[in-house]
Amino acid sequence: RLGVDVGEGIYSTSTSIRKGYKGDVTHSVIADQWDYEIRISEEERTVETLKKYVRIIWKIVTDAEDYILREYPDILLPGHPTSDIRLPKEITFLTSEELHAKYPKMDAHERETAAVREYGAIFIIGMGWPMKDGSAPEEVRAPAYDDWNMNGDIMVLVSNSFVEIVRMRWIQILIMSLPHPCFVD
Repeated sequence: RLGVDVGEGIYSTSTSIRKGYKGDVTHSVIADQWDYEIRISEEERTVETLKKYVRIIWKIVTDAEDYILREYPDILLPGHPTSDIRLPKEITFLTSEELHAKYPKMDAHERETAAVREYGAIFIIGMGWPMKDGSAPEEVRAPAYDDWNMNGDIMVLVSNSFVEIVRMRWIQILIMSLPHPCFVD
């Protein structure tokens, strides 16, 4: 419809109010989004492709951290509140089912916080499906918009809790990130 070939994409931004949403400690009622949508072939529509794009985004995030540390070396001085905080260079992939099985007595927020404390940075795959034991999904997602098997969130540790920094939803591929040259092969 937009004349975008496989391997090409579009970039858009939006600020919106989430209708009917009450918000919580990690989500605002206002969504400020930067979307990069790339068209992929049906054959590329796999969890491995999803992980490939997550790794690309994670490299951009950790490269940004390295740049900030080079530009502002005082952050590294002992006594600075962030002197010992670093993002891991690798991101850990977990499915929502694996997360639920690993922390069965915790609610979704507690599970995500525990996993981020353990790994430093995680990507949770498949956020919308109810758990196999019948319990609620990790997070409610729009069934008309999201493919629950091919979505997820990047989360990192901030002040003893997690913060979601990237949410990925795929119809073909929708990546909420600024466009970057490494998206082009």
